[in-house]
Amino acid sequence: MNSKSLLIIAVLTLLTISCSKDDNTAQLPALEEVDDVCEKMDDLNFMAYCYEHFDVNNDKRVSMAEANAVTRLNCNDLEDNDILSLKGIEYFSNLTSFDSDYRVSHSFTGTLDLRYNTKLITISEYAFYQSTGLTSVIFPAGEITIETSAFEGCTELLSVDMSRCTEINFASTEAQYNQQLWNQFKNCSKLKSISIGCSNPPNPEYPYPDIFFSGISEDAVLSVPVESLDKYKHAWGTLFKNILPL
Repeated sequence: MNSKSLLIIAVLTLLTISCSKDDNTAQLPALEEVDDVCEKMDDLNFMAYCYEHFDVNNDKRVSMAEANAVTRLNCNDLEDNDILSLKGIEYFSNLTSFDSDYRVSHSFTGTLDLRYNTKLITISEYAFYQSTGLTSVIFPAGEITIETSAFEGCTELLSVDMSRCTEINFASTEAQYNQQLWNQFKNCSKLKSISIGCSNPPNPEYPYPDIFFSGISEDAVLSVPVESLDKYKHAWGTLFKNILPL
């Protein structure tokens, strides 16, 4: 086989590999350059929170540089001022943790899209507890830890997209008498679509998905990597009767 033929084969191989990549790895469109990231928000309480905490030079705007310097959003500081929407959170590109509290989180609505927050590694306990208007969650690529009851009681939640996640850890809070509390998606009664990108089921030491997903729709469909179907059916098949390839 001559060198020209070898070159053609190599190119075709690279094209095949590239085309076979999951869409989840595709780069997201670049965010629009803005002078004030709060221009992209539609919730006055979220805007006020950002102006108060992240306008470092007090010029009445939160620049993209200031937003990029933020590693933690702690909505507990809002006290009783509910946030309905987190639109604009995509500009906090270096965000590593999101904290909230059941006193303020119950008002979140619509879709929570975290795809641009690629450094996010922790969703705190009770972060979106009883957010009854929340309908879908899209997690970023990479590793993520979801703490106790983070999405418990989100009764209108229909879909959870963790297909970009390479590793998922459901973290437990230790309660009285050394009991472990999980309940990450407990009583999300309309939750019918869950997609997970991990090659291995999360928390392999606890092959009991009901401690994370108790009370979800009986018709829930779990989508996982095709090569991992047997692993998930073996570990989580007691809860999910419909486990399909991504």
